[in-house]
Amino acid sequence: MYVPLGGAIQSYPWFLLWACMGVRNEFQKDMSPVERAKRNFHYSRNGIKYPKLKDILALARAHYRHVDIVARSWERGCYGYVSLKGLLLSLPVFHRFYSRMDTVVLFLQK
Repeated sequence: MYVPLGGAIQSYPWFLLWACMGVRNEFQKDMSPVERAKRNFHYSRNGIKYPKLKDILALARAHYRHVDIVARSWERGCYGYVSLKGLLLSLPVFHRFYSRMDTVVLFLQK
């Protein structure tokens, strides 16, 4: 798709904005912006299959005694102060996008 955050922000207006700005892949050269937005929106809903963070954690917990998200430990920043990323992730709207926009690293202990 080549649409920035297309897997995380799955809304038609988002895809239409980028299509109107000329963003397209090599198969969409002759399509109108509306057609590109429709196809990208459909693909984002049906073709991208990222597992949700809660599903990854549930699977890990079925096999390991202790499961922790390592990145969350790093978000405290230096000297115990909360980083900007850590502060944003405490808000539900940003927490929702965490597993879609960031690499999730797990600490697993048998």
